[in-house]
Amino acid sequence: LTLTGGGAAATFDELLRACSVHGALLGSCWLVGALAARAFEERALDLTDPATVLRRTWMAGMVAVVLLACAELAMFAVFGAPASSGWYGGRGTSPATLDFLVDVLLEATSLTAWRLAFAGAIGYPQWW
Repeated sequence: LTLTGGGAAATFDELLRACSVHGALLGSCWLVGALAARAFEERALDLTDPATVLRRTWMAGMVAVVLLACAELAMFAVFGAPASSGWYGGRGTSPATLDFLVDVLLEATSLTAWRLAFAGAIGYPQWW
């Protein structure tokens, strides 16, 4: 199986490996961020103080974003910036920049919603 995008072909195994490494990096950044923000403490999920729930979640996210940005910059320093070609060509952004922004926005939204649901601030869907 080969998938093409932007003129490059990649096998399923290469895509699986790339996605696994990417997910491990994101998960590691969020774990370190949660530890730094003490988001695993019981008080961080206490609904009598919802500001603390949000503050700790967003603090963990900020630490994770800084770590992820540092990792991206380190990869640029080692491997060089990716070329803007194919779909990205002429859009003024590189694939890594767009991926970084999508990662940050999707993770901030989903993890904030998950933390609020876990703390009980919003109800679980009926199928849970």
